[in-house]
Amino acid sequence: MAEQIVRKSLYFSEDLWESFEDFRFDNRIKSEAEGLRILLQAGIYLCKLREDPQFVRDEQAAVERLNSQG
Repeated sequence: MAEQIVRKSLYFSEDLWESFEDFRFDNRIKSEAEGLRILLQAGIYLCKLREDPQFVRDEQAAVERLNSQG
């Protein structure tokens, strides 16, 4: 059975869309749809990682290292 496709309309601020376009250009992503799918999947993955206590400790340590470097 073929995967069901869901179509959605989204609204973005000009600044956010410009950042997205820069991301697409920098990563040579040809379509807006593919770029949005990549970022959505990455965001979901990051949210799941942040549920892991070890990841949270490692992330906090990395931020502290960056902040101490000035």
